[in-house]
Amino acid sequence: MKQVPDLLPIRDMLDLVEEGKLAIPEFQRPFVWRPPQVADLLVSVARRWPIGTLLLLEGPQDFAVRPLAEAPELTEAKLLVLDGQQRATALYRALGHHVADEVYFVDFNVLLQDGELSDEHIQVRRKSTFLRQFPDMANRARSGVALVHEVADLNRWHEWITQETQDQSRTGELSAIRNDQLGGLTDYSIPSVRLERSIGFDALAKIFETINRTGIRLATFDLMVARMYPRDFDLRGEWEAAGDANPLFSQYEVDGMDILRLIALREFLRGSSRRVKGIRQGDVLQLDAEVVKADWPWAVKAYAIALDLVRDRCGVVNAALLPSSTMLLPIAVALLGPAVGDLEEVPDEPSEDRADLAERFFWAAGIAQTYAQGANTRAVRDARELQVALGEESLPEVIQRVEVDASALQDDRRRNESLLRTATALLVRDGACDWLTGARLEDVPDALEFVQIFPRDWLRARGNAADGLVNWSLQQKETAKLFRGLAPSGIDEKYSLDEATVATQLVRLRDLEADDWGSLLDFRVKELRNHLEELVSSLRAGTPSLR
Repeated sequence: MKQVPDLLPIRDMLDLVEEGKLAIPEFQRPFVWRPPQVADLLVSVARRWPIGTLLLLEGPQDFAVRPLAEAPELTEAKLLVLDGQQRATALYRALGHHVADEVYFVDFNVLLQDGELSDEHIQVRRKSTFLRQFPDMANRARSGVALVHEVADLNRWHEWITQETQDQSRTGELSAIRNDQLGGLTDYSIPSVRLERSIGFDALAKIFETINRTGIRLATFDLMVARMYPRDFDLRGEWEAAGDANPLFSQYEVDGMDILRLIALREFLRGSSRRVKGIRQGDVLQLDAEVVKADWPWAVKAYAIALDLVRDRCGVVNAALLPSSTMLLPIAVALLGPAVGDLEEVPDEPSEDRADLAERFFWAAGIAQTYAQGANTRAVRDARELQVALGEESLPEVIQRVEVDASALQDDRRRNESLLRTATALLVRDGACDWLTGARLEDVPDALEFVQIFPRDWLRARGNAADGLVNWSLQQKETAKLFRGLAPSGIDEKYSLDEATVATQLVRLRDLEADDWGSLLDFRVKELRNHLEELVSSLRAGTPSLR
């Protein structure tokens, strides 16, 4: 069996998908990546960075297969993707010829200004919103915006650039940055190992089991452990001790890299290192060992206090309600970090002013979903603004400009995950209860789960979308298990729900009793919007307490 990877050009892979020849075994899980993950993958491809190896099996085979998500129907299962389905589907959604709910694009004006491609330069937007602003290529070209598949395809690129400018120097500048910074979109090839069609099913099952169970990789934290060891600093031991001293670290799935990224953020704000430019893995690896040793106790304490704040004041009673772990970094700096120009005066505990600002920032960033993509760049920017706000008693831009997008409340969960978590955390903070036990959810943080109010199959059978944000409630895990798959009227008939308890999650019992999806949708969108807008007003007003 050949194990040396061949190179599969992305263009060839996309052709196989379009021709209905690239398949997924039915036993594979569905496509689950969110748009920001797809955008991150595109950046890696554009920069020609490794994205892993595909494991392919020659077909056809004697088991059921399906096309990639939203791809054309299969004509011949010539190749099956055993490992790499998420990456292959993500590339097809962004670069293939299909109808998707989102579009991926490059703003060349921003890229030309910055000069180097980073996370935020390949952006994603809901297709309907994007088309309202840029209805056709001419509109995009006039604004310097190109879809990634227009960048990747030479003919489309020439068509776009011709409409963008007639200035030869501008054309040369755009083409140069396309080649230098986005070249992987045109010529990237993915390493792929191809298994012969004749491989036995027993062997195939064992291979598939293994690739989904193992895959331990050398991580940045491991490299930092090795770097710190000669400096008489047992980084792994220090991290284990930090976890023992702070039980919330385990509950909120914090890892050692989170603490190192916080140190990198502080070092960046300190301005004493030209090598540390942010909080990415490369920045962490540039940290001086003595800086890590000196700042480690502060970073552990600051991160723990940030977790305390979002739990106690923001309703984030477990990791499932945290919109983004990266947003904890600027919160930690705001709570226990020094003001600009005064980096050595660190308080033991945050003042009420600091805690109030950090809380308002949490709500504003969660409602605006500013951490849905480009989170690393956003965290650095927000940390700076929070530091300035502390010194000047002003409000960061995200608090000043946050607005409630009512349309997002009816959109799907995958695209609005951070908004769902933020809105649910607000309900938890304000006393949301489990519908069956009546327990306040903030009192049972270890056993909570999102569950659909109207089951997916029930809604789809009636021609309705099932994954809308307003269709999700938070319940105790045992309750969620009992409710799953039952129509609301069936739940009420079986368990006799209490009207006041159901109302703690902005739902009317009568809508459940009547299985009235339309009424529930209208009512909950209105109530959630009002709840969030009331909060937004308080954020800008600077009230001492948001409760």
